[in-house]
Amino acid sequence: LRAILFCWKGVLFRMNYIVLDLEWNQAAYKSVEEEDLPLENIEIGAVKYIYDNGQLVQRDVFSQDVRPTQYKKLHYHVKKVTRKKNSDLMKGRPFEEVSREFLEFCGPDAILVGWGNSDPAMLKMNLKFFGLDDKLGIPFLDIQPLFSSFSGQRGKQRSVEAAVDYYNIEKNDIFHSATADAHYTGRIFEEIFRHNQCTEVISAISSSSVDPDIKSEFGFVGQPAPTADA
Repeated sequence: LRAILFCWKGVLFRMNYIVLDLEWNQAAYKSVEEEDLPLENIEIGAVKYIYDNGQLVQRDVFSQDVRPTQYKKLHYHVKKVTRKKNSDLMKGRPFEEVSREFLEFCGPDAILVGWGNSDPAMLKMNLKFFGLDDKLGIPFLDIQPLFSSFSGQRGKQRSVEAAVDYYNIEKNDIFHSATADAHYTGRIFEEIFRHNQCTEVISAISSSSVDPDIKSEFGFVGQPAPTADA
């Protein structure tokens, strides 16, 4: 976590924050579930920010659909939440290509940012299944607890939409699209900086970022959902 450890020495001021959101599909029936891939990625959305003079500045957007190889028919819950159709799945590109381009998009001195801690685990699981290097090599920041803390709701798990409402962020896109949710999460991240002392936010980022390549206690409990806040 070199970037985190040296954030007070200037690295933070040229740091890329990659606000990530994934959508995934799952087997329609447990009997046909692939043991090593219970959830297959079908969309990657991300917004790149740079920290500049006390605020986050948006620099770029990544938005790609992924063509599944294991679960080519949408699970009913995924279809309901994402509003995708089965025909939409075949319009995507191979995961191997999309994941490579996404990691190139992240670039050096990056921190992955997400709502909830499931997306890095999902990404790593898909990378491993498709025979790719699943070592991300960059820190990850879950801003859900940061929002709870800075909004005076410490200990409460809030959805992306609840945080959007809290900051009166305009709802221009439908939730549960990876790109739209990445945009909303990024706007929440911007508001956290805007409404609080930068030194406090930076300190919280430094103490809260984790190494996603270190195995955690994360596991799949109950019915998997297509997004972290579903």
